[in-house]
Amino acid sequence: MIYLFDDVGNINNNHLKNAYEHLSKERVEKVKRYRFSIDKKISAMTELLLQYALEKEYGISEKVEIMRTSSGKPFLKDKKGLFFNLTHCKGGVACALSDQPIGVDIQQFVKCDHDILKMVCSDEELKEFEDHHDLTLKFTRLWTIKEAYIKCIGEGLTENISKYNFANCYDEQFKKYGYTFKVFIFENYCLTACGEFHDVQIKRVSLDHFKKIA
Repeated sequence: MIYLFDDVGNINNNHLKNAYEHLSKERVEKVKRYRFSIDKKISAMTELLLQYALEKEYGISEKVEIMRTSSGKPFLKDKKGLFFNLTHCKGGVACALSDQPIGVDIQQFVKCDHDILKMVCSDEELKEFEDHHDLTLKFTRLWTIKEAYIKCIGEGLTENISKYNFANCYDEQFKKYGYTFKVFIFENYCLTACGEFHDVQIKRVSLDHFKKIA
């Protein structure tokens, strides 16, 4: 299941202040290091959304400790068999939960140039961009697919992202490299999930669901 919060614009400073007592010490310190208010709010909501999702899906209401593997993949301490992944952009925050490794990525639509395409795309993917009428949508979609896959397998984003080839992967849901991918296209952003699932659904969460910071 993917929990999605894209109501960032309605978070005010009181919401943010109230959130601090419900966040881990590490998250509070991270939030306070950000210079801009929007980044503070997104960072705070990332952990709050994880807490909300864990309580709804598994009845876990206590604070959990987020650990990381040597490659940077996050996991929950003392929660064997429970996998999660977090992602955010200016447009929203998403949290994916599963009993198998999972990756998720969200990205607002971004323009690209030829240099970026060469860095990101395989040769076969580059050919697909030659005749595509909406490069912004196609590039953003491809970027979220690759990031979701890398996050799922736990490698971390690397410079050789072009070695992964997703040419001819046009469907909303498809299989590649032994995993299932599902792509969601919204008005201002794209979201992709990657994992060992038959299907995955999105539950949209509004600010009203976070009563403890209201």
